[in-house]
Amino acid sequence: DANPEENNEARMMMTYISVARRVITFVVIIVGISVILSQFRSLEKLGISLIASAGLATVILGVAAQSTLGNIIAGIQIAITRPARIGDTVIIKDDWGYVEDIRFTYMVVRTWDLRRLVVPLKTIISNTFENWSMTSAHQVRPIILYADYKIDVDLVRNKFVELLEAEEDWDEENPPTVQVVDVTEKALELRALCSSKDASTTWDLHCRLREKLITYICSLEDGKHLSKSRVQFENTLITQTSETDPTKEEEKKEE
Repeated sequence: DANPEENNEARMMMTYISVARRVITFVVIIVGISVILSQFRSLEKLGISLIASAGLATVILGVAAQSTLGNIIAGIQIAITRPARIGDTVIIKDDWGYVEDIRFTYMVVRTWDLRRLVVPLKTIISNTFENWSMTSAHQVRPIILYADYKIDVDLVRNKFVELLEAEEDWDEENPPTVQVVDVTEKALELRALCSSKDASTTWDLHCRLREKLITYICSLEDGKHLSKSRVQFENTLITQTSETDPTKEEEKKEE
């Protein structure tokens, strides 16, 4: 099973087998065509030259199928350099998912909502993407919260420690952390960090903890410490003079 991210050796072997099988198939087809052509006397020289000269074959096929050859070469690069393996957790063009298969010219990525992304191998080699499983499946995720300036951060910090220690998915590799990382006109920005064994488990863990922290902040003094907007009103004393007093204006008219 290549889905468990801890099984690095199995995922690596599946990647090698997947790419090698398709490359060998391609080579066998080329050699087979060359052998068939060599059986005809009129095409014998052509068949021999195709077998003997890999450069000529590359030129001929390159003109007709440059993109296909580029993807095949990219597949060999992926097998050797291993930027992604079957079962890895990756983010490609803002889509999060698992590498489900590496085919002849493209990679299949299964997203979290069970869609399938078909990505040309040349795109994988020539563009930047995130691989969350390249060295280790372990992951740390932030939990961002906003609270009023008057909140006692130590209370939130202690509550977070209590909540995290009660979670079975916490791997204890990173200590519970709550920091004030920014301030806005309306609130403090709090960041709590949690970690777990892999990306999927860490995501679920950070969602549960965020819900519980929001519930806790709402319960503090009946929601007094939720972020809020403040408006300041200034009292201005207005003194009316005879020039602006409407009653005195009417008296002048009667006289």
